[in-house]
Amino acid sequence: MPPGAQRLLEVGCGEGSNLLYLRERLPGVQLFGADFAEAKVKLVHTADATCGAVCADATRLPFAGAQFDVVLYRDLLHHVHWARDEVVREGLRVVKPGGVLVVVEPNGRRLLNRVFRWLYAAERGSADTTPEQLLALGQRHGQARIEYIEATLLVRAVGFVLGWPPDRRQALLRPLYALASIWEKLIEAVIPRRRWAYLMMLVEAA
Repeated sequence: MPPGAQRLLEVGCGEGSNLLYLRERLPGVQLFGADFAEAKVKLVHTADATCGAVCADATRLPFAGAQFDVVLYRDLLHHVHWARDEVVREGLRVVKPGGVLVVVEPNGRRLLNRVFRWLYAAERGSADTTPEQLLALGQRHGQARIEYIEATLLVRAVGFVLGWPPDRRQALLRPLYALASIWEKLIEAVIPRRRWAYLMMLVEAA
């Protein structure tokens, strides 16, 4: 978060799991969400009535310009790969000067991401989320840089397939998540960052 940041918007917030996570770690920051699916926005309101979540198209956000210190896109761009420039441009429109657009995406080159593209049609846009493609996208709209943040995506893959378990299943599935986490740490220790499977792009607002 930029120093003194007070307002964060997640576009493509889904059911709000990221916003709930951020709520615990960013006390005092106003959190907002936007998602194309009205049913998911309703779930956000149920989980956290203080979050200002709205149903919206990522290419036409219902906010005035320069409203947020941070705009977050996590696993959004590969679902709207036909409109990436429009989505990035719109995110930067609502970021305050000195703020940042944060884009988190799978590295399309890595094996697990290739498998997911084969298994799930909705993930096929990740073929265009290589580090070079993301950086070029960001640099078309501002000052951008790429960071590598996760080595394998195995924990996220387990969660994607099985779901983050409700309480009654948690005891049964917790060992599987623990093993995936251990594997992730081991791979982080031996694979160079440039080969990691999850990317974060930061684009600074002018």
